[in-house]
Amino acid sequence: MNPILKEKNSKAYLYSIRLLSRQDYSEYKLTKKLKTSGFSEVEIENAITKAKEKGYLNENNYAQLRIKGFMNKNYSMRYIQQKLKQEYVNISIELIDSIYKEHGLTEEQQIMNLIEKKSRTLTSDNKTVDFKKKCKQKLLSYLGCKGHNPANSLQIVNQHLNHI
Repeated sequence: MNPILKEKNSKAYLYSIRLLSRQDYSEYKLTKKLKTSGFSEVEIENAITKAKEKGYLNENNYAQLRIKGFMNKNYSMRYIQQKLKQEYVNISIELIDSIYKEHGLTEEQQIMNLIEKKSRTLTSDNKTVDFKKKCKQKLLSYLGCKGHNPANSLQIVNQHLNHI
């Protein structure tokens, strides 16, 4: 291999290692980062291949870390799958579900956590029907933003509001 080309490939690899030492990246994100840093397709491909061979770049580990991060923020399984698909990381709902089970968490528990969190900001001394209706709308909207199923959310919100 040409010594100049080898040095350039080495720079791309060293830069990718520096990036990976700070945080995990998917192959897609690392490739994008290397492209914006001005490396050629060949340099990027060689750096990615070498990082994979050495075990520094691992899509499976990246996916699991991202799932746990989203899970801890109470996002739904479908939302997590969709977000990872946007990052070109294809994972199954079964993998996400297994991580949920490993942590003893269900989407219903997440919904309850979110309702409790949001309810703290929706307090009033006046528990009228109008107040409950506004709370219900805000809670359902909030749960929808986290990707939770509207039917499940409605059922759990109704149970919560009946206890107020």
